[in-house]
Amino acid sequence: MFVVRSEFRGGKNQGWRYLVADSRFLKLAVLWAGGGVALAIGKLVMVDGGTAAEFSLYEVGPFAGGLLVLVLLHFFLKRPAVEGCDASGELTDGMKLEVERDKLAQERAELDRLKSEIEQQLDQRAEQLNSREVALTDRLVQFQEWNEYPQPDGDSGGTKTAPALLVEQDQRVIEILDDEAKLVYSRLKEGYYNPEGTLNPDLVRDQVIDLVTRVAKVYRPGVQNPLMETSVDQMLRAGSRACLHLLIVLDRLPLNLHEETLSTLHSYIRNAIKAWDAYSAAEPYLNHVGKAWYAGRYLAGASPLTMGITWALTEIGKRGAKAIGKKFVDQQAVALIGDVVRIVGFEVASVFSGDFRHRSPDWVYGSELSNLMSRYPVSRENLNHALREVGGLSLRNEYDRMFLYRCLSAHRSAAPLVAARDILPAEQRQDISRRLEKFYQDFIHGRTKKRLESWQEGVEERLGIPLEITQPVQGDAKSLTTAATGGGEVAAAIESLAGFVAAVKARPVRELSTLSASLETCKAADEELQAMLEHLEAEPPQLFEPPDIDPDSTVLTAYLDDLVRLAVEVTPYDLQPDDFVTETAAYFGVDVKSIQKKLDQRYCSFVADRLPEDAPSSKLSPTTARRLVSLLDDDEVPQFVYGSVKIDSPQNPIVHGAAAVLIGLPSRLVLLPEDAVRWSATGTLTGYSVSRVDGRLIDDCRLSGGQWSLVSDADSSEPQPLDLTISGAVMNRYESWFAPLLDIVRNSVS
Repeated sequence: MFVVRSEFRGGKNQGWRYLVADSRFLKLAVLWAGGGVALAIGKLVMVDGGTAAEFSLYEVGPFAGGLLVLVLLHFFLKRPAVEGCDASGELTDGMKLEVERDKLAQERAELDRLKSEIEQQLDQRAEQLNSREVALTDRLVQFQEWNEYPQPDGDSGGTKTAPALLVEQDQRVIEILDDEAKLVYSRLKEGYYNPEGTLNPDLVRDQVIDLVTRVAKVYRPGVQNPLMETSVDQMLRAGSRACLHLLIVLDRLPLNLHEETLSTLHSYIRNAIKAWDAYSAAEPYLNHVGKAWYAGRYLAGASPLTMGITWALTEIGKRGAKAIGKKFVDQQAVALIGDVVRIVGFEVASVFSGDFRHRSPDWVYGSELSNLMSRYPVSRENLNHALREVGGLSLRNEYDRMFLYRCLSAHRSAAPLVAARDILPAEQRQDISRRLEKFYQDFIHGRTKKRLESWQEGVEERLGIPLEITQPVQGDAKSLTTAATGGGEVAAAIESLAGFVAAVKARPVRELSTLSASLETCKAADEELQAMLEHLEAEPPQLFEPPDIDPDSTVLTAYLDDLVRLAVEVTPYDLQPDDFVTETAAYFGVDVKSIQKKLDQRYCSFVADRLPEDAPSSKLSPTTARRLVSLLDDDEVPQFVYGSVKIDSPQNPIVHGAAAVLIGLPSRLVLLPEDAVRWSATGTLTGYSVSRVDGRLIDDCRLSGGQWSLVSDADSSEPQPLDLTISGAVMNRYESWFAPLLDIVRNSVS
């Protein structure tokens, strides 16, 4: 007997074929003989009269000859038998067991893959739930802040006080508070609260109760004792708000007096009062209301957005620089009297008069300003000026100031927008309209006719005063402040790009000069570009900031495109500041999804443009392209890319059976997953064997061996060989499509 070697596609089915007798001919011989016997029986039955049947040679010869031929074919014509099969071609028990094991291994690999996908989906869902929990917590905090102001007693009774009467009552309250401040000042000066040399808290308590009662009676004139007819919930909430505001006022005083005792605070204020011989010298400070002097921890606790925090902390620093010398200290102490009196009086007015804090010209102006800002593109300049405007308002409640800060930073309109024509006198409404006109003309950009008409109609209806605004002929042609090295938006954009290269990528500004020929912003600078770049190289920016350019300008589109290019193409590649780019786009009100799409396209084109012209493929998903770029050294250039790679590594469940992408670099090979699983493998360029996997239409390539180092989020593994099956391509010959891999194997052997 002789044997023939034959390979089967799939590896595990390879084996030896033996030549054995073919049982198919034996079966045909049995059928042939059976047919002959049946014919003989039939002939015997048809014989008449019991005469013996006779069979001629022509009848017996073909039957006997056919039977002999089939028997000879059975013994002399052989067919191969596959290892693991018996003579009849059926699988042996051992082979059946091996097949079952292979099937179980495949099912286990599929189960591991499904488990990994489910775990990944659960992780993503957990992140989404965490984000939603944080957002809901922030909303709950805000809700709790505004829930500090429930509907006042009596508002739900069906009768509402006329706006004109409310304004009159509000003015009467302010007069009472001014008189009370004078009274407190005079009593402190005369030592009324310490008749025996020490502070008497009973006197302070009685005066506070008297003040609260008088303010309450302004809104409840027919009630003998309004405090006794107010709900406990209202009074406790008012007390809580008053305490918080008092802490804010005390926190801005020097020497950390909020940590001292009441006696020490009383002595401190008395000593300050002695610095003035007459009330007239202190009166301007008695009417003072703190406008933007917050402690840093309160401001941070209110959580305004980054721009609001930066501005407010800057203001605090400026105010702190002025706190030098006794005169300023005494001014703050005297101002504390007016602040305390107003805090108590305003809280009582809020309890008994509902929307007291919004019936103020300062609130009307602040809310209308936030409404104006929400309708136009925001920039660093106009946001900075808007925050300054709000910081200078004498609002009746500090919650409202923080609320306006939030609205400006979030590019939203404050609420409520009060119908000022019903509650404010004409001169105050005219002053508000003039201030809005000035702010619009000086700081608003992106001014289109449609936007102006939409905003102007609403504000004129609420104020009852027409606005006098001249629309520029070019509509959106207003530019912002200029950069230090040139004029206009282009110079500001180039300076911002230089700050991105220097501060974010930590590279010299000359990197920007190298790419300037491909940057649209630099092309627009023309002959001024070289001078600007030389200035920026000599004095590189220390921070990256969005430029002061019109969000509706074409310069913004070019700037964001160039920012995307710098984020991807400037080394180091492992530093991928995509968040800087998307946050800058959000700052200008640009759709973040469109910018993210541009980033994805830039990562893919960055890899594709650097591949050789004869590279077999250049297709990569954005996720894979981003990961590949992050793994590149500064001088590395990809040589080839193969998709649809299957990994066979049973000892590594993370990668076994996974679909991956194979990338060739000058000094190494890289495997990256096609899905979102976080792992990568780096292989050597030596120690490989390659074999052709025949297919019906497309031949695949099997790359085995090498030393691969696997790195995942969980851990890293020791170098080990891997078996990779790389799919071929339609309409491409095996030798040409897999030429880079065949070259690697030939070079490793040589």
